[in-house]
Amino acid sequence: MNLLLCAEAPTGLWSVLTGTYNASSTDANPFPAAPAFPVSTPYSSSTEFTLAALAMNWRPPTIYHYSLGLQSRLPGGAVLDVAYAGARDLHPILGRTINQAPLASASNPIRGQTTNTVANIPLRAPYIGWTANTMYYFGTDGEAWYNALQTSLTQKFRHSLQYQAAYTWDRLLSPVPGFTTGSNEFGPTGEQTNLRAHNPGYGPDYNVRPQRFVLSAHYALPSPAKSHPFLASTLGGWSVATATVVQAGQESSFAFNNIYNVYGITSDRASNAPGCTAKNVSTPGSVSHRVGNYIDSACFAAPAVIGDDGIGTGFGNTPNGILHEPDQADIDLSLSKTQLVQWPKEGASVQSRADFFNALNHPNFAGPNNAASSSTLGDITAMNTNPRVVQFSLRFAF
Repeated sequence: MNLLLCAEAPTGLWSVLTGTYNASSTDANPFPAAPAFPVSTPYSSSTEFTLAALAMNWRPPTIYHYSLGLQSRLPGGAVLDVAYAGARDLHPILGRTINQAPLASASNPIRGQTTNTVANIPLRAPYIGWTANTMYYFGTDGEAWYNALQTSLTQKFRHSLQYQAAYTWDRLLSPVPGFTTGSNEFGPTGEQTNLRAHNPGYGPDYNVRPQRFVLSAHYALPSPAKSHPFLASTLGGWSVATATVVQAGQESSFAFNNIYNVYGITSDRASNAPGCTAKNVSTPGSVSHRVGNYIDSACFAAPAVIGDDGIGTGFGNTPNGILHEPDQADIDLSLSKTQLVQWPKEGASVQSRADFFNALNHPNFAGPNNAASSSTLGDITAMNTNPRVVQFSLRFAF
């Protein structure tokens, strides 16, 4: 095991300052003043008996980016881009517990314990006196891997039309899904000692959409000839534009609060019920008809009992990415008319505009409750976008 540097009072302090907590920092003074050690907090009945330690082999987080792309001009002037892009994230900060209780046996007793029960977890834990799931170790042994096919088609203004369409097909893998937006990964569920070999959590990260299509376009409607002033003034100057996003649902997992875990790790995953696989998770039908049962809750069960007391369980076996959350589609439209005026000077204009956000009033549902130990498992209780919103505006430029 790596040597540890204590990051707890009175000789250490673990501090992560982001957002408003780092508001007082400046370029000239980017770090807050160090506290005067030792930092001694009076003990009370509510004092938590925890420990946070830093690994001695600390390394700076490193991200390697790579890409290969082709670009071609098509007949008509449109430009097609096709690229393969990726990133390899090494040594991000990863926090986990180092006091997970190993299994004992007659041939490998631990402090005299030859059986594995929920009651003898404190005797099997590597460090006596500390709970199995609150002795935190922060090292730089995290990782993530991103790969994507990225395409786009761009047409500059031609025949009154311009547009850009982009499609991305990607995949992001991580041992701690959901924590790959920065250099910190914390909170792996289930197995803590070997994230790659034993933890089903290494898999798709729900911070990306597996597929995403985006279209932005603008079209200026043809105007009648200026020889017909009334028609030119009435029917001319109109344009329509759209911003459209269609994307696949995020891929996430099922959490399970496992108070009977024989290793002492309560933050766990659910297990597959007999006969169930990833194909059986989602219930059939449209999302709007499944808000109360988006997933089949019968497909999940508590982890299997492996303890000698008939109570203690092993780790859950459902992998990350088993839950495909609802897809989304959002079409925004705008209709505008620009009319040139002569006041207060030549070149002045008046633009009237109507914007339709979520023009089709398409419901975009948020992900369902994914806590397998909850009575409302699979229920969808929120939306990701607003219903249709119409906005009118008038702009005078001179």
